[in-house]
Amino acid sequence: MAADHLAAARRLPAARAEEAARLDALEAQVALGAGRLDEAERLAGVALAVAEPAGLAEVACEALEVAGRVARQRDLEAAGFFAARGDEPVAAACRALLRRAGAPVPRAGRGDSAVPPDLRAIGVTSREADVLALVAEGLTNAQIGGRLHLSPRTVEKHVASLLAKTGGQRRTQLAKYAAALSR
Repeated sequence: MAADHLAAARRLPAARAEEAARLDALEAQVALGAGRLDEAERLAGVALAVAEPAGLAEVACEALEVAGRVARQRDLEAAGFFAARGDEPVAAACRALLRRAGAPVPRAGRGDSAVPPDLRAIGVTSREADVLALVAEGLTNAQIGGRLHLSPRTVEKHVASLLAKTGGQRRTQLAKYAAALSR
């Protein structure tokens, strides 16, 4: 299917090929944002294959950026998988790949919570898991800080990190996310 799509895009006139490449790159970003890594990788590959020969450097860069983010996400998921299995040497190798790629690498947390695999896959630390559980209870930053012996500002940073990692924009979304995980 990807080969058919690519062949069709290559037969288009230059202006239409540019539109197709831009659309594929955009769809790759959307698929990545939705966690559909295989689809994002496929679309980025098609966009790159059309953009490079056509001299569309901007589109090629966008496609390469998506492909790099897919690879980093897969390395992050692999690190979590192997860490959960207790295979620390392989998990450490995955984290080393992430560091070399300049990606943020979760470190051993200071929190008390075991991080569920779904959260570990998106890079949530044990301390962030502690904060998430308390946000789900409806506590304020000051109340969370009091329970975890953190400053409200540190809690605010953890909440911001959780929002970024989960794709949320509000604390209420975090609470809903935590509730969905507990089902």
